[in-house]
Amino acid sequence: MKYYSIGYAVNDGLPEVTREDVQKLTHMNLAFGLISENGLLDLHQMTHLDLIPQFRDWNPALRVVLSVGGWGAGGFSLMSRTEEGRRAFAESCRKAVEEYHLDGIDIDWEYPCSDQAEIDCDSSDKQNYTKLLQALRDALGMNRIVSTAVGAGDYFPENTEMDKVAEIVDYVQLMTYDMRNGFTHQAGHHASLSASRGDTSNTNTRYIVELFHNAGVPYNKLVVGAAFYCRHYTGAANINNGLLQEASAGMYGPNYDGLTEE
Repeated sequence: MKYYSIGYAVNDGLPEVTREDVQKLTHMNLAFGLISENGLLDLHQMTHLDLIPQFRDWNPALRVVLSVGGWGAGGFSLMSRTEEGRRAFAESCRKAVEEYHLDGIDIDWEYPCSDQAEIDCDSSDKQNYTKLLQALRDALGMNRIVSTAVGAGDYFPENTEMDKVAEIVDYVQLMTYDMRNGFTHQAGHHASLSASRGDTSNTNTRYIVELFHNAGVPYNKLVVGAAFYCRHYTGAANINNGLLQEASAGMYGPNYDGLTEE
């Protein structure tokens, strides 16, 4: 079984990445590329791509992947509805991979068949998600990485064809964090490994791993996501230390640096 240690790095954070950081990773996902009417948006917003050679010097085995999408990033649904749109997007990704000497493309569509993030969607997203990944594989070939990040909930496998997706991609990244989030009004762990006693919400990593495995993704293609930040709640009753009590929506709390300083 392959070992994956994948870190997402936003453009503004790239200058802060250290040799020690890079040596702990097998893959670095550059976040995020966006979609234009004609395919992948020009990467002018990624102003620190010149640091990639330094990262590879620190860790020659590092694989650098461009992640496309992210929360609130639209364009996937409209683009993927036609073969022409999918092909144009895949070809633009191939050109970007070659120009910037990348190792592949990660698709972070949040989420097929859903307008929760106020993006375009359609019931045909279920099939078009698979077709989009296949177009990307056809364009990049078998020697480059095609991966996807997936939402940690029943809604994602219900609205996709994960058994077919698993045959196309190198691995599936489970967003097993923010499982309780800004839409959730119950205090609890947002990236828990197992369910807390009395918690029947299925917002835990063990449940999500089995969910996607049962949907057709082999265990050796499932990558568990871990969060280095927390969520905080207000208004929870002083029962069980507030755990599983009705509360405000889960707002972002301290990040890793803040937590370790406590």
